[in-house]
Amino acid sequence: TDTILGIIQQLDKSKSTDTSIKVRSGLEASIRLGKIRTNSRIYGYEIFRPVKDGPSYLKPIPEEALTVRTIFQLYTGEIADDDGEQCIGSRQICNYLERRGIKTREHITKHGEAIGGTPFSISSIKRILANEKYCGYVNSERKWDAGEVFNRKSPKFVNEYPIIKSDYILPLVAATETKEAEYIITLEQYQRAAEIRRSRSEQTSPRGRNPGNSIYNGKIKCAVCGSWFTQNGDKDNKGAYHKKMNCSGKKRHGIAYCNNSNLTFREIEKRYEDFCLDFNDFLDYETKRQQKEVLKCLYVLLSMYYNDTEKAIRELNDEIKKQQDRFNDLLEQRAGLGDKAKKRINQMLDEVATEEENLTKKRDEIIRDVETLRPHIDNMVTVLMDITRIDKTKKYTVEEIKNFDIIMIAYPEGEYKWEMQFKDYQNMFTSIPGFSSEYYYDFVEERTSLDKTTLNTRLIKWYDAYGIASPRLTF
Repeated sequence: TDTILGIIQQLDKSKSTDTSIKVRSGLEASIRLGKIRTNSRIYGYEIFRPVKDGPSYLKPIPEEALTVRTIFQLYTGEIADDDGEQCIGSRQICNYLERRGIKTREHITKHGEAIGGTPFSISSIKRILANEKYCGYVNSERKWDAGEVFNRKSPKFVNEYPIIKSDYILPLVAATETKEAEYIITLEQYQRAAEIRRSRSEQTSPRGRNPGNSIYNGKIKCAVCGSWFTQNGDKDNKGAYHKKMNCSGKKRHGIAYCNNSNLTFREIEKRYEDFCLDFNDFLDYETKRQQKEVLKCLYVLLSMYYNDTEKAIRELNDEIKKQQDRFNDLLEQRAGLGDKAKKRINQMLDEVATEEENLTKKRDEIIRDVETLRPHIDNMVTVLMDITRIDKTKKYTVEEIKNFDIIMIAYPEGEYKWEMQFKDYQNMFTSIPGFSSEYYYDFVEERTSLDKTTLNTRLIKWYDAYGIASPRLTF
């Protein structure tokens, strides 16, 4: 059955590979023939066909092309917005264009209905930033992935796909003897935008934090309702815009839900300046606290491995060795015997071989289970090594302090305190199959003191099993 399934799977894989090659060849052929797959109302271009029944071209519309270039420049940080911020997101780009009265192209349908002529939406900005045609290229493979089979999720945009230069997308400025053709944007601008877009999609913000562009998003938490502070702003009587941070819970549900005060950027900056004076003492205390928690979890994982798993593997190896020795003894006994006696020995050899195979499978299963511990242990060791690299004697500036994962707990009436955010290693530990939080707490309480020598010895043995030099922990 396994053999037949393997053959079927191989045939299926070959068919899929062959189909992919044919589809890709078809796409490349259509590109060479001038067939450009795009919306007929692509912003920044008009479809131009110089010869009837001939290939179509994309011809830039100068006014719209300037808007597209501005969008890329705002996104990549080549120019700043009205508040002086660079590398702004899609929502801020929409606001920037709306303040200048720049809208989407208005279009009259064949039924006389006017569509377009509205402010840019976030999705339209994202589509522009992901469109390689603005630098004169087209995609030679799919840009959307349907994801897993039989799910109900929408197709996802593929961040990386091959693109090919197209002769059917006209430049904004034609080439001369001394200068190359100039498209709406350069290939470097498109690649830079794609890199920023990819890096932002890979970032994982802590649950509940607003992943906006303010430097204080995810840095201030409300002590009243537990919500995160998000950026907002008001205009004064002179029309000047002033940025502030306010509780998102109060913003959604009203003052009856949360009565915490708003914070101006100047108030926040003043708190950081005061915090800077005592930051080294705070850093020393918090890093020791994190180090102790991580060491507890690391001690538990290594103790579980060496107390339980290593013993089981050693016992199974001994049993496997016994079966191998017995197998060799039976081979020696079989030599020179008659057919009837050999038949009996052969039966015994089969039984021994089967038992050895079962023991080997059981041992390999245990080893595979141990492999699930490795990424957790490696992660904890990395965190501990990172902690040791933190310079607690350095005098940090306010801007450097903001790079630490430290949050401000804001209370009403101007009270506040600081907390350093750590990973929840206890939850990570209990996520390992077969282990419970009760076991974790019982084990930690049994070993309240951490033995540095024992822990380092076990780490060395652990990494030696993988042929890797073990880091030495100091605490």
